Amino acid sequence: MSANANVNPHAARRGGGAAAWHGRIREVTSWIARNPGERITVEGLARRAKMTPRQLRGAFRGILGTSVTAFVRLQRLAAARRLLETTSDSVSDVAQACGFYDHSHFANAFRRAYGRSPGAWRAGRRGAGRGPGTR
Repeated sequence: MSANANVNPHAARRGGGAAAWHGRIREVTSWIARNPGERITVEGLARRAKMTPRQLRGAFRGILGTSVTAFVRLQRLAAARRLLETTSDSVSDVAQACGFYDHSHFANAFRRAYGRSPGAWRAGRRGAGRGPGTR
């Protein structure tokens, strides 16, 4: 399969192509990582990338191998993990800062991703005297 297999065949005529789409996705993923607490929608990200929502979804699948929503969730969880490791903010405050407005949804998503509740993750990190990023 060629590098252009996941790219709109008409994009080259509009100044697109694989390199342009990779650059747009890179910009969008960087923005997501910097703004995990923002209200993030596929439509808003598509506008930011100058793509249609359908093109954005296809580009995420083709380039990153995941859906937009799964990528956003993973970035939010990673941001939450960093805040739990580096701040004394309450778990609820961390959840809200990272775009989770339902505490139980956050706790369940965190547990699925990291194998422990947010509170247990924090206690294990601090109690063991380990630095961030070590297991």
